[in-house]
Amino acid sequence: MAYHSDEFYDKTQPNFLTFMDKLEKLSRKYGVVVYGHFDITDNPKEFKNVVYDRDISSSDINPKGYWD
Repeated sequence: MAYHSDEFYDKTQPNFLTFMDKLEKLSRKYGVVVYGHFDITDNPKEFKNVVYDRDISSSDINPKGYWD
């Protein structure tokens, strides 16, 4: 688990909660659930180039192209 300052969590909490609400809706709509580790930033521009591996046979969702 990553450890961040309270200030970091205060800043990122609203985006995280909104993301979780939307992720729940996507899971219900498409029948896909996600579990495990996540990375979070207080500067969403850092993720502007993120893409996800689309290999269904791996049963993993692996992001690429961020924090390069």
